[in-house]
Amino acid sequence: MSKLEVKVINYVKLLTIDMLKGSSKEEYLSNYNSVPLFYCLYMNHFVFDNKNDFTNRDRLLISPSFREAYYAISHFIKKNISLESIKEYTKYQALINDNEVVDNNILGIGSGLAYGEKYLESLVKKENKKSSLISFHTYLVCKYSELLEGNNLEVLNHVNKYNLNKLHIIVFKDIDDKNDYLEEYTELLGFNVIECKNNISGINSALNDAKESKECNIIFITPINEKLEFDSECINNLYTKYKIDNIYEVDSSIYKEIKDTLEKRISKVLNKWNEELSSNITNDNIIKINEFLNNKELNININVDNIKINDTYEEEINKGNNKILNVYASKSPFVFSISKDFNNSLTNIKDSERNILFNGNYSVMNSFGIGLSYLGFKVFISMPLIYSNSIYNDIKFLIENTIPITYILTNDSIINPYNNKEAIYELNNLRMIPGLINFRPSDINEIIGSYAIISKIKKPSTIIISDDKAKILTGTNPKYVVAGAYRIKRERGEATGVLISSGSEVKIALKLSEELLPYGIDLRVVTMPSMELFESQGERYKYTLLPHDLKTFVLEYSSTKLWEKYTKDERYVLGLNKYSINGTKEEILNYYNLDMDSLKTRIIELMKENC
Repeated sequence: MSKLEVKVINYVKLLTIDMLKGSSKEEYLSNYNSVPLFYCLYMNHFVFDNKNDFTNRDRLLISPSFREAYYAISHFIKKNISLESIKEYTKYQALINDNEVVDNNILGIGSGLAYGEKYLESLVKKENKKSSLISFHTYLVCKYSELLEGNNLEVLNHVNKYNLNKLHIIVFKDIDDKNDYLEEYTELLGFNVIECKNNISGINSALNDAKESKECNIIFITPINEKLEFDSECINNLYTKYKIDNIYEVDSSIYKEIKDTLEKRISKVLNKWNEELSSNITNDNIIKINEFLNNKELNININVDNIKINDTYEEEINKGNNKILNVYASKSPFVFSISKDFNNSLTNIKDSERNILFNGNYSVMNSFGIGLSYLGFKVFISMPLIYSNSIYNDIKFLIENTIPITYILTNDSIINPYNNKEAIYELNNLRMIPGLINFRPSDINEIIGSYAIISKIKKPSTIIISDDKAKILTGTNPKYVVAGAYRIKRERGEATGVLISSGSEVKIALKLSEELLPYGIDLRVVTMPSMELFESQGERYKYTLLPHDLKTFVLEYSSTKLWEKYTKDERYVLGLNKYSINGTKEEILNYYNLDMDSLKTRIIELMKENC
């Protein structure tokens, strides 16, 4: 190793050890052993620009097992973390606001990143076959044991079919791990499997081999057995061995040498890339691709006045949603759909790469979509509502990182279950997640209005739909969806009450209001496609729509809990809080007292009560 390599690696190791005070031996070893990789990767291979967010920069995702070593090397290489911050560091603290440290599903997210790169590269090459304007590499760093956890084996089985040759999975083996299961398994899957020792020479050689490969790469690093205990005596001996007295006093010449070495290597890459960008300046499509990757802006505008629907239109709500999804996707090549079938996918889009079919579980689909979203793609993920509970933690991650994935959640109620599994509590569970915008449209008009809003917001969202047939309901308007709730049927005379509904139950609410008129009950019917958007309105609008002096009822085939805030008490919410029998639609509604006769009787009796 050169003198610079020795100095920096030793400093980073000791800074990492200091950050890990009081940690387990395993945590010390993971970080300590990863330092040569991070140094070698950044100094000799990784393409980035500290001054600008270079669009063709390489991408890196690391497991939290290597967080401290990553922070320490970032101080020297990226200069985005000060020595003072490292000195005051407490365990698990985030020193920088980035998303390179990934707690869960690192392999799925990294695969989505690499897939996105391959797609963008193909778009550029359609314009210029010789271009390498988009050609970045994605590096993932994790432990051997982590690759065996959760959904990672399923991801390995899925992603290699896409031939992601710029995806490099770097795996640290434990010192006592004699198991070669993953090496054999990934080789059978067709990965380019590389094994190396944990030293600069071995890592350099492995990374060079990986970058020349035409297959997806997985590098297994075997650590050198130094038999370190990381107790006070061991740490003092390391200070003596490395000849460092104070790790928080670093000679300025080290920073200068790193800066000069990096600039010499990376400036050549940047200059070549800028020359190529200039040579393609007249190609609008290539410039748009580069601008998209740089700004992550889709600039999709859904003008509701331009989407014409025939007055006689009638179709299943999920099929109507699929049509509008395809209209949305036709406006930009940077929209993706991930699903298990073609029911809610980009069936009308010629670019088959944008229509990703996953046979795996929904968490894997979701992590893959997150990786695509990291690059700025708009991603729609389709799954039955009943399985939304498997991605709650992922949704919270999206909210924290402002990633605007939209979930298309089907089979939304007891009358259209998925494989006899009914969604009862899932809808309200989603409404309870702060920062998530949920849409439950009643017809094609409200679907259009939902997509118009989704095109503008930079938040995760859901569109919750059924497979019920729906006509265009009288009174719905795509322009009003932005209010979250609005009056769909005006009272004939003086209103005696309000009936709120959402989704496919809105048509039932309209019919119910008509059948109650002979009983002297004149209900205003309100459709609420988005509770979150309604709650964001001013008090004046909310009071005008739902006057406090009128009895308010809610009809929705789901849990009643969140609706009670709009009513006098829970009896006024015409919903359910228990699972039903199997049966026909009529039998299920009768079981819950949600058939038309029961609904009328319940409202009539409640209207007789004094407020």
